[in-house]
Amino acid sequence: MSEIEALKRQINKLKLEKDILERTVEIIKKDPGVDPKNLTNKEKTILVDALRNQYPLKELLHCLGLTRSSYFYHRKIASLPSKYERLEHRIIELFKNNSGRYGYRRIHALLAREGTRVSEKVVRRIMSECGLVVVLKKT
Repeated sequence: MSEIEALKRQINKLKLEKDILERTVEIIKKDPGVDPKNLTNKEKTILVDALRNQYPLKELLHCLGLTRSSYFYHRKIASLPSKYERLEHRIIELFKNNSGRYGYRRIHALLAREGTRVSEKVVRRIMSECGLVVVLKKT
């Protein structure tokens, strides 16, 4: 009977690895050939949360090479509100008010005139995360 149990465990492990690879492509939008151990801890946490109702937490963490403390740390961080949430809404508002013609430099200048001190890099990052891209007319 031990050989049958070993085979069942091996089948279960292979199913887990297959599900992890499928979810990596589906949720994180990574290449199908990516090694799950090369993902960031944040991405691994997203995968664990997606598969947690199908597999025990201990198995998932072991398969992904993620420590328990890192998993719970990244879960806690993900649940916190964004540091730049208000700024993000203001940037979107400014972008829309100017018909999507202002890039990060002009948006940064508008924010500076309003008295909001923030780095151009932060404005650029927020704009890229929100998908705010200036579309140029072809002449």
